Amino acid sequence: MITYLAFDKNIQQWNLVRSYEVPTSLEGVSPGDSKSDLVFRKGAPLGKDICHFCDEDFAMWDHPFIAVTFENNRVETINGLAHRIFDSLPLQTTEGLIEMFGEPDILAISADHLERRYTYLDGGITYKCNQNELVGVMIGKVEWRSGVAGAAYFVDGKQFCPVADCPFDAEGESKPEYKGKSYKDLPLD
Repeated sequence: MITYLAFDKNIQQWNLVRSYEVPTSLEGVSPGDSKSDLVFRKGAPLGKDICHFCDEDFAMWDHPFIAVTFENNRVETINGLAHRIFDSLPLQTTEGLIEMFGEPDILAISADHLERRYTYLDGGITYKCNQNELVGVMIGKVEWRSGVAGAAYFVDGKQFCPVADCPFDAEGESKPEYKGKSYKDLPLD
């Protein structure tokens, strides 16, 4: 639980503005849920005619939108739209996000500088911002982010991309020496 307080100078007192609990589910889906239970509750995911990259390990639903990855027929990660969760919270911008949670454990900045992903490992949550507006959230297992070609990538404040020993190649895929590894395998010293 994170509590957001404001000091009222007139009465010399702290007042609760908002409290926030990091979500453990999105749209009723939690990491660890079985694929069969999810399909039973949500209905069939989008078909390959609409979601050409969907397969047995990735599915999407559009009403409301969620994207889910699976491992061993269990939900591993869930992506959802931020406005469905955060409309009433002071998390509409990156400033509000950092004010409430502090600096992220992992920060990924797109090559065009328009998108940023702020990952907080304690909560197992990633917030996606486009042009300083919170637009998405992901919960579940934290792993490499694909498609970071030319992007800046920071772990615990240390920059790993774009530099010579960046774990990603020019196309944004993991270099061979980083295949099967994660941010945990980066040299943080």
